[in-house]
Amino acid sequence: QAPAWLGLAVARAAMAGVSMGEVRALEVRDVDFEGHRILVRRAMSEETSLTPKSGHEREVPLAAGLEVRLREAVRDKLPRARVLLDDSGQTPSRQQVLHQFKRFLGKNGLKERSFHSLRHYFISALMNNGAGAEAVRVLAGHSKLEMTQRYVHAATAHLRAAIDKLGK
Repeated sequence: QAPAWLGLAVARAAMAGVSMGEVRALEVRDVDFEGHRILVRRAMSEETSLTPKSGHEREVPLAAGLEVRLREAVRDKLPRARVLLDDSGQTPSRQQVLHQFKRFLGKNGLKERSFHSLRHYFISALMNNGAGAEAVRVLAGHSKLEMTQRYVHAATAHLRAAIDKLGK
């Protein structure tokens, strides 16, 4: 059984497209339920909280499934408290997240992947479901569209649909 905090970490990465450092650095005050958004203001590097890799803050609208998990995670916490806490009440280390993620994949017979692959999933899923490239770039926090395009993995069905447009 995976720890509950791992589910929240995975959901944040897959449903908000944030990096592991951004997952670990999220504070209660960064979650705006009234505005239905997450403010990505910081990222953890080792045990230090820094500005995100892009050098600037960004907003990511809250996906419904993520909002439910976040409401539970922030209950009874102070504004500057971290949202993601392990069973001892500490922010999980990068190694702790990786270890638990790989352990979960293995125990469930899933292909081994990096935690970063969740960010690839987020970007590819948005693009494959018709989101505009510029919107995805902004959500991902990329400064250039070329970076966003590196993350996009076209599904076979989308390739077929693209070719089928030639006949019309």
